[in-house]
Amino acid sequence: FTGHDCGNCPRAHIVASQLLGVYSDELAVVAIHAGGFANPNPTIGLITDWSTPEGEYYYSTQLGEIAIPAGRVNRRPDASAFIGFGSWADTVQAARAIQTAVNMQLKASHHEASNHWNVHVFSEWLRDAEGDYKLVVMLTESGIIAPPLTYIVGQGYVDPVYNHEHML
Repeated sequence: FTGHDCGNCPRAHIVASQLLGVYSDELAVVAIHAGGFANPNPTIGLITDWSTPEGEYYYSTQLGEIAIPAGRVNRRPDASAFIGFGSWADTVQAARAIQTAVNMQLKASHHEASNHWNVHVFSEWLRDAEGDYKLVVMLTESGIIAPPLTYIVGQGYVDPVYNHEHML
């Protein structure tokens, strides 16, 4: 979870980008702008509302009072398990050691004339698993140039040419 009025969030975005550089297609990063830090703040130039109904739902039903930036890896041990970005690398490494129960491949196609997406999911269960399982498919967008508050270059600096990646 992130927000453009969260000064520490750009640091977390760097960590997520580094992890993608290491794990490539083994990792999916979704930047969910939700909660108070996602609200527009025109007094400092943050005029766009990047939140989504889905992101607000996850934020309000699962995050609770945890400070952002926060993330989770494989929704383990449960839906309320969020970690700070300083622990993401170790958590991703540990998750890779867990034997997966299902092999899954997705293929997406876009029909431009109708602006319609088709997502085909191919799965193969590799071992017995108990419980209910649900698949969530999220569409993200990268290359969005818009200012966030950042503490990387100074206290409370608004970067007018920041490149947002993996936004829900």
